Amino acid sequence: MHCSEATELASQRLDDVRAILADLHRIKAVLTELVSECHAHQGDVSCPLITALHYG
Repeated sequence: MHCSEATELASQRLDDVRAILADLHRIKAVLTELVSECHAHQGDVSCPLITALHYG
């Protein structure tokens, strides 16, 4: 393997990692919002977290 090939491979892997991190940040934002909604609806029969997890 030449240096240029290794650089290209590393660049592709870095792109993959960035995409995964972006996905994780989106998941974190959604879960944070759902947890906040759950705290706001305490005692309510309808749970926004269960609804979101169940119906996606």
